[in-house]
Amino acid sequence: MSAPAERPHVQGLLPEEVLERVSRPRGATRLAERFVRAVFRERAAGFDGVRGIRAESVERLRGLFTFEPLQVVDVRGSPRDRTRKFVFELEDGARIETVHIPNRDHATICLSSQVGCAYDCRFCATAQLGFRRNLEAWEIVEQVLRVQADSPGRITDVVFMGMGEPFLNYERVLRAARILNHERAGCIGARNITISTSGVVKAIRRFTAEGHKYRLMFSLHSADPARRAALLPALGPGHLEELLPAVADYARSTGGRRWMTLEYTAIQGVNMGDEDVEAMRRNLTGFKYLVNVIPWNPFPGAPDGFRAPTRAEVTAFVGKLRALGAPIKVRYSGGREIGAACGQLAFHHEVDAPQYEMPEDSPLIVL
Repeated sequence: MSAPAERPHVQGLLPEEVLERVSRPRGATRLAERFVRAVFRERAAGFDGVRGIRAESVERLRGLFTFEPLQVVDVRGSPRDRTRKFVFELEDGARIETVHIPNRDHATICLSSQVGCAYDCRFCATAQLGFRRNLEAWEIVEQVLRVQADSPGRITDVVFMGMGEPFLNYERVLRAARILNHERAGCIGARNITISTSGVVKAIRRFTAEGHKYRLMFSLHSADPARRAALLPALGPGHLEELLPAVADYARSTGGRRWMTLEYTAIQGVNMGDEDVEAMRRNLTGFKYLVNVIPWNPFPGAPDGFRAPTRAEVTAFVGKLRALGAPIKVRYSGGREIGAACGQLAFHHEVDAPQYEMPEDSPLIVL
């Protein structure tokens, strides 16, 4: 939901836009500076949470901006790895989920960009919800600020890998990224902001042309066109042939220095065979790539025949992939038992699934 144009939501604005709006026409620069700090650094929960500003000045700000926080309706924590899942209720009653992933020296937040999702990816629980609407930029930024306010330590990394396809909400996602990256707002480095896309080709080409510094990851899941189309039916059978040239062009735009991260949800009996490795060898050409293997995480209502791979099966698959000569990493998905792991965000809390244990000798990426 968009705030009225005459009163934009403050968290959907860049700090300089807030400063310009407050300072005009009275030149109230000190008030503007104090308000920006209250919003982005002190993470005030709406106007009632603003401190250090006189009541009459707060009333003036109310006439300039909308500033209502997202409502936290549930928080679930994993006793095993300290992952937490936040459920937010939006102004229109819709709900989204956001995941906080702590690590030894940093913390990552996994953001949602849509209510539900327009894509019908068969391995993802969010697909069951269908699509309701795009999130506004402020609703994306607010996820970070509210989780940060409730979490020890500082959030250092942001990944757009929650509910929804980020590049179907391109304008708002990129605006939110700018705010989160801004030195006076989120203060998160551009290379610590990652956008994962299933492959919205026009948006990838636009992102490339605009020269953004944020990281891109590409959801592959199969390098065989027919098999990928079965896993991601909304994209159509010819999608892979359009996607790979766009990835190659993006790689060239970086000077060929970066490895393109290809995310691969590994589903036993579906896409972990010798023929799947051969399809990757045959079709992934023209750019350097890293394969990020994500053991599939079960969820209620998952397709018949889908099974999470065991530790031994993941180890064997990684061994086959190494023959490609590309770096292989296995992603550990925290919070699986509370429905917070990759592909599980659909308001299922307790998930009856065996916990995947990471092989000791496997390369590991924790996002």
